[in-house]
Amino acid sequence: MEGDTVIIGTYEKALVGFAITGGADEPISTELKFTNSCHIGHVLSVASQSPFVASGGDDETIRLLDIRRGVELGTLIHHEGSLNRLVFIESGGKSFLLCASADGTISMWKCGQWECLHALTGHKGAVSSVDVHPSGRFALSVGVDRALMTWNLMKGRQAFITRLPQAASDVKFSEDGNSFFLIVGTRVDVYDTTSVSVKCSVSGSGDGQVTTVLWWSNTDLVVGYQDGSLKLLRIADKEMVERASTAGGDTHKNRIKCLTSIIRNDTHLLISASSDSVIAFWKVEKGKIDLQKSSNIPGRPICITVCSSK
Repeated sequence: MEGDTVIIGTYEKALVGFAITGGADEPISTELKFTNSCHIGHVLSVASQSPFVASGGDDETIRLLDIRRGVELGTLIHHEGSLNRLVFIESGGKSFLLCASADGTISMWKCGQWECLHALTGHKGAVSSVDVHPSGRFALSVGVDRALMTWNLMKGRQAFITRLPQAASDVKFSEDGNSFFLIVGTRVDVYDTTSVSVKCSVSGSGDGQVTTVLWWSNTDLVVGYQDGSLKLLRIADKEMVERASTAGGDTHKNRIKCLTSIIRNDTHLLISASSDSVIAFWKVEKGKIDLQKSSNIPGRPICITVCSSK
């Protein structure tokens, strides 16, 4: 099996790539593959759809890489504000890139030609996050205006708006699209997609404040906390039940900044990166989160993605 690349965006204006090998019965191995100082500001978001990697920062530019050939493809300039979230879409055999910006808009780009097809407007303030339903037909976005926007991507326009009691900082669909979560302050709310109603929530405070969340399955979330701990939570009837956890201050001595996952040789691995410049790989099974490998990052992480070399 060919290696995969974990790509991290940092406060030091760079992308950092780690080559990953192993998994299953083989030990996980990491090797620093590249450091690319491609931005003139913090790298706030990174996304991948092999062979493309896109990164955005507070320098208002999207930088494009071809990870397979190891070359830079160029720069996309459209927004007048920090680029807070990037996400790739596959729909109808075509690929697109969405970008949520602090200028209050979301741009939609056609991959390959890198033409801006739509500029989605409606938020009254910075757009904090955007995510696309697995069908590729619609997207959700949240912003500082306390709005949850639904977008019709087929027509490139707003479908409807839901007002939230508080501004959410992140939104993400489950793999089956039946649920999505919002991070609202120190709380995670899980919603039913059809009814747009809250199914359950989990909160944190102080050192136990929620900092980042990842869908592990359609019914499980991994939550990263301010103290460097991780929890695997099962969505149950109107509550979340803890299935496994790690202690803060051990592998990660500071806040968990970002999470992702990868399947290596049929083994589903959790990947976490923390403010103390540590990346860690975990096997999650049988009610345990077991550390497989940790490495130092040359920089302080903000965002993360995984790109296959295939």
